[in-house]
Amino acid sequence: MKYILFDLDGTLLDFNEGEKNAFSNAIFKLTGYQPSEDDCFKYSKINDYYFKEYQNNKMTRDEFHYNRFYEIKKYLNLDFEPIEADKIYVDLLKYQAILFSDAKDIIDYLYPKYNLYIASNGMTDVQIKRLELANINKYFKEYYISEKI
Repeated sequence: MKYILFDLDGTLLDFNEGEKNAFSNAIFKLTGYQPSEDDCFKYSKINDYYFKEYQNNKMTRDEFHYNRFYEIKKYLNLDFEPIEADKIYVDLLKYQAILFSDAKDIIDYLYPKYNLYIASNGMTDVQIKRLELANINKYFKEYYISEKI
């Protein structure tokens, strides 16, 4: 074995916690409403559904970004523009670089022995920023991010 590909979200970085933080802060910033844990869970399910639809070419990227916040807007019965919410959310998500507790130790162990790469289906600018903030970008020879590819 010479090469190891790592997924980023759910493997090295805690996407669920980062998603919850970014979503909660975006909604609060837009409306002053502080989403509950249940609200965050509902958003996560909506986001998962629309992301799968986007990945399966059943909608455009713009439709994905709009629809996920349109649905949560209806669910929460709040007044905000879905596209504005999405832009704020994506900007906040970039700063959610929450490493799992063992991730750095594993990378430190593998780095001298193997060529390490990132393979991710996330948004390029979000993933790159999160790698930098987690201070693990220097370990990877290349990033294979579906949006970029």
